[in-house]
Amino acid sequence: MAKIKNSHNTLHIMGVIQIITPKSSVLEEEPLSRTKQVISAKYFAAKAHVPIQVYHNNGVVGYSKITAKNFAYESDTTASFVRKIEMLWLYGKWNNLSLPSWNGYIERLSSNSMDFSISRILFLPFIPQPASDYNTIYTTLLCALENAKRYGHDVCIVTFDQPLYTKVREIVAAAPEGSDYQRL
Repeated sequence: MAKIKNSHNTLHIMGVIQIITPKSSVLEEEPLSRTKQVISAKYFAAKAHVPIQVYHNNGVVGYSKITAKNFAYESDTTASFVRKIEMLWLYGKWNNLSLPSWNGYIERLSSNSMDFSISRILFLPFIPQPASDYNTIYTTLLCALENAKRYGHDVCIVTFDQPLYTKVREIVAAAPEGSDYQRL
């Protein structure tokens, strides 16, 4: 794997995980056979190689196609309920009540009210390129769409940190109408 380092000797790569719910819907892949021999790095890298796809923008400014709209809750009850839950927890913390952390508090509140399924987390091959590069982001999106197709999903949910999300949003907005990117 090529190492992409900056002047501070920091490695930059794109790491991707795939979360599938329910766990039972994971397609069986070709199993890796047990071996007592050490697998060469070259063989391993060839198995996990993700070819970089070049992003061609063709002069479309994706941001110009994005429109901002006011976000309105369907009802004020959802917003006020969430605010009440937050205020109750904050008051309890301020009053030094024995409360769990925020995550534990929400977990307790929702413990008997939600159906859930166990998910499976799969690690996908790393892309040995700087994560903020448009070609890397484009390659990642293509891989995500291919995986969604493979599992028969109509929609593919992807998440990125804020700086990468803005670039993803630009790529998706610049895509032609009706393209697979509309499923992201």
